Amino acid sequence: MSELRFLYRSPDGQESSRCLVHWTEAGHYVKGIDKSLGRFRTFRKDRIVEYLDGVAAQLSNPYPPPPSRVETTLQILFTGFAAAHREHLESLAKKGGLKVVKGVTKRLAFLCAGPNAGPAKVRKAMQQCAYIMREPAFYALLETGELPDHFIDDLQRERIPSVYIAFTDARNGVSGFAKDWYFWVPGEFKPALDIAYSEYIDEEKTLALRNKRSYELFGCSHDELKKRIEASYDEQKKQSEAAGEKPGKKLSLLDSEEHRQIMSYAIRYLLETQGEPPLYGFRETDSLESKSGEWYVQVEQAVADTEERQGNVGFRLYAKNRNRQACEGVWAAETWFSTSQSDFVELLRTGRCSVIDLAHSKGNSQ
Repeated sequence: MSELRFLYRSPDGQESSRCLVHWTEAGHYVKGIDKSLGRFRTFRKDRIVEYLDGVAAQLSNPYPPPPSRVETTLQILFTGFAAAHREHLESLAKKGGLKVVKGVTKRLAFLCAGPNAGPAKVRKAMQQCAYIMREPAFYALLETGELPDHFIDDLQRERIPSVYIAFTDARNGVSGFAKDWYFWVPGEFKPALDIAYSEYIDEEKTLALRNKRSYELFGCSHDELKKRIEASYDEQKKQSEAAGEKPGKKLSLLDSEEHRQIMSYAIRYLLETQGEPPLYGFRETDSLESKSGEWYVQVEQAVADTEERQGNVGFRLYAKNRNRQACEGVWAAETWFSTSQSDFVELLRTGRCSVIDLAHSKGNSQ
């Protein structure tokens, strides 16, 4: 699927040029990875001022009327919330016109992830090109029908399962290079790509383990144990009131030694994650060669991304020197470029960025 380029007018009237990759159509919306932001976005078609490069022909309905709040055909899944709160969110979603589903489907548009969202479910939803959001973003979606840039930028940065970069390509019999990238990018550059390991709890296995330990120690399931503890607290409160005693501290499950003991059991594992949005950090002297063998880049100046500012990369591009009077294969300096860290990553991934298109360039052939 080609890139989807268009001019977009935001709710406050600001116009900007957009480019989506890995995009899909969802009724009144288009969604995909915004190349300038490096993350999933959703856009209302009625706010698209103009489609560029003739891409409108690729859409079934490029110019629909404005949706009524949120489109009824869009599916949303809530996961990682306490049961009562999840039911509350589902009720709001239904009132707002969204279709609530209980699992990841092929038509899933949004997954709202709570504090205990399982990474496997999140990863599966991302593979279906669903937009992963937190609770505040869900409220903004209900209110405006989209997720404005300024709102997303204010969201707390999260770490999500890394599913976009697989280090499985092999070079000279050695595996561990970024799959299908234009340049040979080995796993040693994972920190520069904001890829690291995060600890997660397997919800299903942990729940089974806690129930097992609760039966072994207290003769009942964990849920039944919690009910017993709460009933015991209620009985203590009634006895205190009957005795005319001054009300003490209101007790909760966290005050129970039995509950804390069961909660200490968990099945934990490490999962490779990437920041959302990624904070890239390529450094001076980082050097990489293209898979075609024609190009070589060396970073000479660099400022890493931070949550407060976008970093940059100054790099020198070299081409294979095919001059018969020189040694075959000697690298010849082409020129020096400067761009953002994210744009440099795009160059490594596709061979194209805002300052150079290697796929349609020719190296030194004098």
